Amino acid sequence: MPEYQIAFSAGLSDTQVGAITSLAGRASPDAVTALARIALDEWLQWLVADDRPASLTEVSKRRIRALLEAHLMPSPPTAPVIALRARLSLGQARYVVSALALENPASGAEATAGLVRHIRTALHAQGIDDPSNLSQAQIEALAMGNDLAFDAPRAEASLAAATHEEILTERFGAGDDLRMIDAFQPPRVKRRTDSYVRLTLRPHVALAILERLGGPAG
Repeated sequence: MPEYQIAFSAGLSDTQVGAITSLAGRASPDAVTALARIALDEWLQWLVADDRPASLTEVSKRRIRALLEAHLMPSPPTAPVIALRARLSLGQARYVVSALALENPASGAEATAGLVRHIRTALHAQGIDDPSNLSQAQIEALAMGNDLAFDAPRAEASLAAATHEEILTERFGAGDDLRMIDAFQPPRVKRRTDSYVRLTLRPHVALAILERLGGPAG
Protein backbone atom coordinates (compact mmCIF):
# COMPACT_ATOMS: atom_id res chain seq x y z
CA MET A 1 0.00 0.00 0.00
CA PRO A 2 1.59 3.31 -1.05
CA GLU A 3 2.01 6.04 1.55
CA TYR A 4 1.66 9.74 0.91
CA GLN A 5 2.90 12.74 2.84
CA ILE A 6 0.04 15.23 2.96
CA ALA A 7 0.44 18.72 4.39
CA PHE A 8 -2.23 21.40 4.52
CA SER A 9 -3.38 24.22 6.75
CA ALA A 10 -6.88 24.74 8.06
CA GLY A 11 -8.49 27.54 9.98
CA LEU A 12 -10.31 26.26 13.06
CA SER A 13 -13.08 28.09 14.87
CA ASP A 14 -13.00 28.51 18.64
CA THR A 15 -15.74 25.89 18.89
CA GLN A 16 -13.69 23.39 16.89
CA VAL A 17 -10.56 24.05 18.96
CA GLY A 18 -12.66 23.55 22.10
CA ALA A 19 -13.97 20.25 20.74
CA ILE A 20 -10.42 19.02 20.03
CA THR A 21 -9.29 20.04 23.50
CA SER A 22 -12.28 18.26 25.07
CA LEU A 23 -11.68 15.12 23.04
CA ALA A 24 -7.91 14.78 23.25
CA GLY A 25 -7.25 16.77 26.40
CA ARG A 26 -5.17 19.14 24.30
CA ALA A 27 -5.35 21.15 21.08
CA SER A 28 -1.78 20.50 19.96
CA PRO A 29 -0.71 20.12 16.32
CA ASP A 30 -0.21 16.38 16.95
CA ALA A 31 -3.82 15.99 18.11
CA VAL A 32 -5.13 17.99 15.13
CA THR A 33 -3.01 15.92 12.73
CA ALA A 34 -4.25 12.66 14.25
CA LEU A 35 -7.88 13.76 13.92
CA ALA A 36 -7.34 14.94 10.35
CA ARG A 37 -5.83 11.57 9.44
CA ILE A 38 -8.83 9.74 10.93
CA ALA A 39 -11.29 12.01 9.11
CA LEU A 40 -9.53 11.68 5.75
CA ASP A 41 -9.26 7.91 6.06
CA GLU A 42 -12.97 7.59 6.86
CA TRP A 43 -13.96 9.83 3.94
CA LEU A 44 -11.77 7.94 1.46
CA GLN A 45 -13.16 4.57 2.61
CA TRP A 46 -16.68 5.89 2.05
CA LEU A 47 -15.75 7.39 -1.34
CA VAL A 48 -14.41 4.12 -2.77
CA ALA A 49 -17.16 2.09 -1.04
CA ASP A 50 -14.70 0.12 1.09
CA ASP A 51 -16.56 0.98 4.27
CA ARG A 52 -20.09 2.35 4.48
CA PRO A 53 -21.66 1.57 7.87
CA ALA A 54 -25.37 0.78 7.81
CA SER A 55 -26.30 2.93 10.81
CA LEU A 56 -25.22 6.07 12.63
CA THR A 57 -24.55 3.99 15.74
CA GLU A 58 -22.10 1.84 13.79
CA VAL A 59 -20.44 5.02 12.54
CA SER A 60 -20.03 6.18 16.13
CA LYS A 61 -18.54 2.85 17.18
CA ARG A 62 -15.96 2.90 14.39
CA ARG A 63 -15.05 6.50 15.07
CA ILE A 64 -14.55 5.85 18.79
CA ARG A 65 -12.39 2.82 17.94
CA ALA A 66 -10.26 5.00 15.66
CA LEU A 67 -9.88 7.63 18.38
CA LEU A 68 -8.82 4.96 20.87
CA GLU A 69 -6.26 3.53 18.46
CA ALA A 70 -4.87 7.04 17.95
CA HIS A 71 -4.60 7.49 21.76
CA LEU A 72 -6.95 10.45 21.68
CA MET A 73 -9.23 8.96 24.32
CA PRO A 74 -8.62 6.92 27.51
CA SER A 75 -8.65 3.17 26.98
CA PRO A 76 -10.53 1.08 28.01
CA PRO A 77 -13.35 3.58 27.35
CA THR A 78 -16.25 4.24 29.70
CA ALA A 79 -19.70 5.49 28.72
CA PRO A 80 -19.65 8.85 30.59
CA VAL A 81 -16.20 9.69 29.18
CA ILE A 82 -17.31 8.88 25.61
CA ALA A 83 -20.57 10.81 26.04
CA LEU A 84 -18.72 13.85 27.36
CA ARG A 85 -15.77 13.90 24.97
CA ALA A 86 -17.46 12.69 21.77
CA ARG A 87 -20.74 14.52 22.45
CA LEU A 88 -22.92 11.44 22.22
CA SER A 89 -25.95 10.63 24.29
CA LEU A 90 -25.25 8.40 27.28
CA GLY A 91 -27.34 5.66 25.65
CA GLN A 92 -25.27 5.76 22.46
CA ALA A 93 -22.06 5.80 24.50
CA ARG A 94 -23.15 2.75 26.49
CA TYR A 95 -23.82 0.86 23.27
CA VAL A 96 -20.39 1.77 21.91
CA VAL A 97 -18.70 0.56 25.11
CA SER A 98 -20.63 -2.73 24.99
CA ALA A 99 -19.87 -3.25 21.30
CA LEU A 100 -16.16 -2.58 21.74
CA ALA A 101 -16.01 -4.90 24.77
CA LEU A 102 -17.53 -7.71 22.71
CA GLU A 103 -14.76 -7.24 20.14
CA ASN A 104 -12.02 -7.73 22.72
CA PRO A 105 -13.46 -8.91 26.05
CA ALA A 106 -10.29 -10.46 27.48
CA SER A 107 -8.12 -7.34 27.54
CA GLY A 108 -10.63 -5.26 29.50
CA ALA A 109 -11.22 -7.96 32.10
CA GLU A 110 -7.49 -8.54 32.48
CA ALA A 111 -6.77 -4.83 32.99
CA THR A 112 -9.58 -4.55 35.55
CA ALA A 113 -8.39 -7.55 37.55
CA GLY A 114 -4.79 -6.36 37.47
CA LEU A 115 -5.60 -2.79 38.55
CA VAL A 116 -7.84 -3.99 41.40
CA ARG A 117 -5.07 -6.31 42.60
CA HIS A 118 -2.42 -3.57 42.43
CA ILE A 119 -4.57 -1.06 44.32
CA ARG A 120 -5.45 -3.55 47.06
CA THR A 121 -1.77 -4.46 47.47
CA ALA A 122 -0.76 -0.79 47.66
CA LEU A 123 -3.47 -0.02 50.22
CA HIS A 124 -2.39 -3.04 52.27
CA ALA A 125 1.18 -1.66 52.29
CA GLN A 126 -0.21 1.49 53.94
CA GLY A 127 -1.96 -0.53 56.62
CA ILE A 128 -5.41 -0.57 55.00
CA ASP A 129 -6.22 -4.27 55.03
CA ASP A 130 -10.00 -4.03 54.61
CA PRO A 131 -11.20 -0.89 52.78
CA SER A 132 -14.82 -1.92 53.40
CA ASN A 133 -14.45 -1.08 57.12
CA LEU A 134 -13.31 2.51 56.62
CA SER A 135 -15.56 5.22 58.03
CA GLN A 136 -16.35 8.35 56.04
CA ALA A 137 -13.96 10.31 58.25
CA GLN A 138 -11.19 7.80 57.54
CA ILE A 139 -11.87 7.99 53.81
CA GLU A 140 -11.67 11.78 53.92
CA ALA A 141 -8.42 11.52 55.92
CA LEU A 142 -6.89 9.46 53.12
CA ALA A 143 -6.72 12.66 51.07
CA MET A 144 -3.91 13.75 53.40
CA GLY A 145 -2.04 10.44 53.26
CA ASN A 146 0.95 9.38 51.20
CA ASP A 147 0.43 8.62 47.53
CA LEU A 148 0.13 5.04 46.33
CA ALA A 149 2.69 4.18 43.65
CA PHE A 150 3.27 0.96 41.74
CA ASP A 151 4.41 -0.31 38.35
CA ALA A 152 1.58 -1.45 36.11
CA PRO A 153 0.92 -2.28 32.45
CA ARG A 154 -0.18 0.66 30.32
CA ALA A 155 -3.66 -0.84 29.96
CA GLU A 156 -4.15 -0.59 33.74
CA ALA A 157 -2.98 3.03 33.75
CA SER A 158 -5.43 3.87 30.96
CA LEU A 159 -8.23 2.14 32.87
CA ALA A 160 -7.36 4.09 36.02
CA ALA A 161 -7.47 7.38 34.08
CA ALA A 162 -10.77 6.54 32.39
CA THR A 163 -12.38 5.40 35.66
CA HIS A 164 -11.16 8.52 37.46
CA GLU A 165 -12.69 10.73 34.76
CA GLU A 166 -15.97 8.79 34.92
CA ILE A 167 -16.19 9.21 38.70
CA LEU A 168 -15.21 12.89 38.47
CA THR A 169 -17.91 13.51 35.85
CA GLU A 170 -20.55 11.89 38.06
CA ARG A 171 -19.51 13.48 41.36
CA PHE A 172 -18.71 17.04 40.41
CA GLY A 173 -20.65 19.42 38.23
CA ALA A 174 -19.63 22.75 36.76
CA GLY A 175 -21.00 24.60 39.79
CA ASP A 176 -19.18 22.59 42.43
CA ASP A 177 -16.37 23.96 44.54
CA LEU A 178 -13.20 23.85 42.43
CA ARG A 179 -11.21 22.96 45.54
CA MET A 180 -13.21 19.75 45.88
CA ILE A 181 -12.52 18.85 42.25
CA ASP A 182 -8.84 19.68 42.68
CA ALA A 183 -8.66 17.36 45.70
CA PHE A 184 -9.79 14.47 43.49
CA GLN A 185 -6.58 14.52 41.51
CA PRO A 186 -6.17 12.30 38.44
CA PRO A 187 -3.67 9.41 38.38
CA ARG A 188 -0.13 10.38 37.41
CA VAL A 189 1.85 8.27 34.96
CA LYS A 190 5.60 8.06 34.43
CA ARG A 191 7.04 5.86 31.72
CA ARG A 192 9.09 2.86 32.84
CA THR A 193 9.32 0.76 29.69
CA ASP A 194 7.34 0.51 26.46
CA SER A 195 4.89 -1.78 28.25
CA TYR A 196 4.93 -0.59 31.87
CA VAL A 197 4.47 2.73 33.66
CA ARG A 198 4.79 4.01 37.21
CA LEU A 199 1.25 4.77 38.31
CA THR A 200 0.75 7.17 41.22
CA LEU A 201 -2.63 7.68 42.89
CA ARG A 202 -3.96 9.63 45.83
CA PRO A 203 -5.21 7.05 48.38
CA HIS A 204 -8.82 8.31 48.43
CA VAL A 205 -8.87 8.36 44.61
CA ALA A 206 -7.49 4.81 44.51
CA LEU A 207 -10.21 3.74 46.94
CA ALA A 208 -12.94 5.28 44.74
CA ILE A 209 -11.54 3.51 41.67
CA LEU A 210 -11.36 0.24 43.61
CA GLU A 211 -14.98 0.54 44.69
CA ARG A 212 -16.04 1.23 41.12
CA LEU A 213 -14.12 -1.62 39.54
CA GLY A 214 -14.16 -4.43 42.04
CA GLY A 215 -15.67 -3.50 45.36
CA PRO A 216 -13.71 -2.57 48.49
CA ALA A 217 -13.53 -6.00 50.09
CA GLY A 218 -11.31 -8.88 49.15
